[in-house]
Amino acid sequence: MHRIRVNGQEPLEIDLNSKGSFINGTNTPWQVEELGNQRFHILLGSRSISIEVMNHNREEKTFQLRVNGKSATVSVQDQYDILLNQLGFDQQASRKVASIKAPMPGMVLRIEVQEGQSVEKDQPLLVLEAMKMENVIKSPGQGIVKRIECKQGDAVEKGFVLISFE
Repeated sequence: MHRIRVNGQEPLEIDLNSKGSFINGTNTPWQVEELGNQRFHILLGSRSISIEVMNHNREEKTFQLRVNGKSATVSVQDQYDILLNQLGFDQQASRKVASIKAPMPGMVLRIEVQEGQSVEKDQPLLVLEAMKMENVIKSPGQGIVKRIECKQGDAVEKGFVLISFE
């Protein structure tokens, strides 16, 4: 069983088992053909659907897709995610981040937060220059900045702890 939400709309319950494929409890035959390069063709009943995967966030279980030429954001929950939600546990909320590490070697151009500051998910924390590109390092979740382990102009190696959280 999987729960799929497209662009934040009501979720679809998809169940693939030995009795068939079911969408919201209705037996719905479908076929998927992989075309390569993250592109797929799906026959859903009598509907033809062209899908291209533009981006995938494995941790958040989300996909940015182009469906028949239109952009869509799809989130997926498997049976374990559904069970955790039913029991009152949100897997994303329970994940606590202790620190942010440099994803690559580079130079700290700007620090956007201060020690003791409360931050939200996806809030910019700092800007790291690597290979002449500016990379905005964002917060993976809510938290409070405990300590900033670098300063503007520092050259850092991959894996260096940039910011630690309470």
